[in-house]
Amino acid sequence: MRKFRLMLIVIALTIFINPFGHAASPKSGATCSKLGLTQTYGGKKFTCVKLGKKLIWDKGVTIASPTKITPVATSTPSNSTLPSKPSFTPSPFSTNNPSELTSTSPAPGRYCLNELSQSAYGNEYLVCRRGVWARQLGYRITQTTSPVSTYTPKNGKLTEKEIEKIILADWATWKKKKLTNNPPMTIILQEGYSKDWENVTRETINYISNVLDGNGLKLVQIPYWVFGETEDFRVKAFNDFAKTASCNPPYMANSEEAIYCATMDIGSGGLRISKPGTPMANNYRLSQKDIGLLTYFVAHDMGIFYVVQAQYGDFAYTGNKFQIPAWIREGSAQLIGLMAANDLRNAGKSYVDLQGENAFVGPKPESICSKDLQDAEGKEKIMPDQCSQAQHLYAVSLLVAKYGGLDALFKFHKLYGLTNDWVSAFKECFGISREDFYKEWWAYLGIPQSDWPDLQPPTAPERY
Repeated sequence: MRKFRLMLIVIALTIFINPFGHAASPKSGATCSKLGLTQTYGGKKFTCVKLGKKLIWDKGVTIASPTKITPVATSTPSNSTLPSKPSFTPSPFSTNNPSELTSTSPAPGRYCLNELSQSAYGNEYLVCRRGVWARQLGYRITQTTSPVSTYTPKNGKLTEKEIEKIILADWATWKKKKLTNNPPMTIILQEGYSKDWENVTRETINYISNVLDGNGLKLVQIPYWVFGETEDFRVKAFNDFAKTASCNPPYMANSEEAIYCATMDIGSGGLRISKPGTPMANNYRLSQKDIGLLTYFVAHDMGIFYVVQAQYGDFAYTGNKFQIPAWIREGSAQLIGLMAANDLRNAGKSYVDLQGENAFVGPKPESICSKDLQDAEGKEKIMPDQCSQAQHLYAVSLLVAKYGGLDALFKFHKLYGLTNDWVSAFKECFGISREDFYKEWWAYLGIPQSDWPDLQPPTAPERY
């Protein structure tokens, strides 16, 4: 399940873009991407230079320790009962500006090479842990003002059970407007796939489309689903689709799953039921567990189609609009996927039955993930671990439960499509600023304020 979820966030969210690049640490003599690019690593500043016809990292220049800068752990309130912090010896880095970092600079959630190596990120420390840059919580490069001892969430605190109750009631209201139409769709199976695949996909698309259409949403393009495990079959299906596609997408070769133009979902059946690489074109019959997984996968990706279409309004997707913050878009799709899977495969009991370590979406985070919400605002969609991937659902659930429900969520997607300013659209639709919501999120997780990440400026707008 874990492998499936991690592949899901990388692949099912991909809107005809290239695979994500890894943030490798510079090494003298190793190739680099851009002449003049600099990167700080291991106490040295490396510069990308030209040697003959090649671009390589130079030997690096040792960075002198800043005068009178002593790495310290931020203080906690005197009445705190927090356990002591783990052992950590900070390196004498200088602060930097995250908004000026390059695409290869160390940042939360990006891959790293040398275990336990350190880097600066704004006024925070990053440490390479299990191949991923993660924050060293509670430490600052320079002394900062101690946080206040209390933080009061707007509209009071909500428990997980209260959030569940509010969301189920909101979804029930949406289901009352469900239509009974037979929406158009295209489903193509490679020879050897059983009819099960088409039946589950058709039922799920029909259900989610009628609920969302009944609440004023729509798809301009017809959903186009392809199940095939050979490259030749997928290439042919893609070429047929691309003849009339709205966004002129490039084909992603040898990709087991990809979305194109926010309307075509093409890939293997195995990956869609948590069995990547397993042949399915042998008349494989879906088990009840397989049916549940496929239902969630189809509803999730249909959720992506509807979210992106809300941004584009009456026009077909072209890829010309700015990126919807990844955590909001993915969290919206996860929530829709769980609602549909709950109604169709869980007798409508509760969507929380489908959350947890071995369920469709991982458990609620218990700490700041290696890639926090504000690190998932831009085009880079890779989520390196279960915590970073699952947090989107819980953050969007908190947002929906406290600040306007599903109506406000889709109002945001629509308004952002008109204004191209997600920060302003966020505040107008939810009645809370981006910055205050992040504080709400950290408070909801129970993170001590001394361990809250520094608030960074919003990620600059990026296109898909």
